[in-house]
Amino acid sequence: MRLVEASTPRVSGVIKAIRDEVGAATAKTCKSILTSTFALAVTHGALAANPV
Repeated sequence: MRLVEASTPRVSGVIKAIRDEVGAATAKTCKSILTSTFALAVTHGALAANPV
């Protein structure tokens, strides 16, 4: 997925799939990483809002 293709429903779906396939702890870690990554993208003007 490209950065500009990220939407809240799409990111939520990815996190849900990770939770279902791997487990809740891994999904929580991935969500944390994605939150920070998208926040950095917002800070640098690559995105208007954080989709996580």
